[in-house]
Amino acid sequence: MVWIVFLVFALLIAFFAAFNASPVDVNLMVWKTTAPLSLVIVISAVAGAVLSAVLFLPRQFRGFWQVRELRGKVRRLEGELRNYKDMEARSKQEAAASSPVGSTGSTGSISSTGAAAPSSPAGSAPGFRGPSGAPRGNEPRR
Repeated sequence: MVWIVFLVFALLIAFFAAFNASPVDVNLMVWKTTAPLSLVIVISAVAGAVLSAVLFLPRQFRGFWQVRELRGKVRRLEGELRNYKDMEARSKQEAAASSPVGSTGSTGSISSTGAAAPSSPAGSAPGFRGPSGAPRGNEPRR
């Protein structure tokens, strides 16, 4: 498939050169020569492409490094999130394992009157804050 595209492109260039074979004078400051029009156009196009690439490459490399840095940051933050979830699961398991026999488990506790008192949302104990600095359980959903 690539060879077919290459062959079509080569044929177009050959037709272009055949129809634009008339000689033209080329003046570059102190240098003067005569060359076929097709050659002058092709050399000018190639020089423009090379100049554009040279001017564009620094921006392209900057974008490449920025993407690489951000991917590393995403991996690091995903690891932190996994750690927070693991810590939360362990603390729930420890709380369930250490709860008294007469309690209602993780949904509440027995008050002095014998009625179950509702507990706060999981992980929103006073003083505990999530990664954003807000108390756990009160963070907006994204």
